[in-house]
Amino acid sequence: MEETLPDKEELEWKESIQYLLVLTSSGAVLYSQEMFQDTPISDGGSNELLVGGALVAISTIVKEIVNHQGYLTVIRQESYSILLEESNDVIVVVISLKELESIRIRMKEFLEEFLAFYGEILETFIGNVTAFKPTKRLVEKCFS
Repeated sequence: MEETLPDKEELEWKESIQYLLVLTSSGAVLYSQEMFQDTPISDGGSNELLVGGALVAISTIVKEIVNHQGYLTVIRQESYSILLEESNDVIVVVISLKELESIRIRMKEFLEEFLAFYGEILETFIGNVTAFKPTKRLVEKCFS
């Protein structure tokens, strides 16, 4: 069986990722990070809240239209894509210049590890996002 090389874009997936957000299913921002900088920028700023709320609203509308079957997985724009991976409690959002399978695989891994690490905290979450600061380590593990 002949093996084929992956596309060059798939190999250079890191260059495509711009931003990562972790949201609750209600739109609260648990964590955010601009991907090629050292510090997370989750400060509860109004832009993050607006983006989180808008993405959750769009996802909810799509679920209603398709009778709650499945999740919204991508929003395509002219120069970027918004990739989404959802669980019942959390939505992982990656804003990327390209929609790549390499990124999608890492998002799924990140979501699984996030839920495994923060599962108990999420069950009793009442709005304090400081518990989610160590997420940077998970981001480094899954997206490095």
